[in-house]
Amino acid sequence: MSETSFSLTSDRGIALRLHESRFFEAERVLGLSMPYPFAGWASWCARREQGTAVLSACFSGGTLRAVEWYLARAPAPLPPLDLGEITLGPAGVRLGDGAEALPPSFTAFAEQGPVYDRTLCANADGGVAFCMLLDGRIVRIALYAS
Repeated sequence: MSETSFSLTSDRGIALRLHESRFFEAERVLGLSMPYPFAGWASWCARREQGTAVLSACFSGGTLRAVEWYLARAPAPLPPLDLGEITLGPAGVRLGDGAEALPPSFTAFAEQGPVYDRTLCANADGGVAFCMLLDGRIVRIALYAS
């Protein structure tokens, strides 16, 4: 697989990039975060057509090490904010899209897991990108630093 520079981008003016994005920049653009799902993670919540979505980011040394954008499977104890439209760049993939929206660098990682029907992955510049599908639709997008 070739490496691509992926980011989670909000039309509110921030692109969350592994090893680059800083915690204070994320909070300045997205608003005050909450420590969820556990300490060390900063999270924001938004309402989406498909349900409640959570943006969770883990920063180490002030820079982004992991970020997930997912549809919550249970109520999230976070106040909903206007996070704007968040997409996986450079392709513009959104929660709710089908696998066909992903760039060709995404390949099968796992089929019929305990939570997701299908997981696809791609090498990313400085890490790995995952998209998890349920009922044929992307319900979780994750970037993890290597």
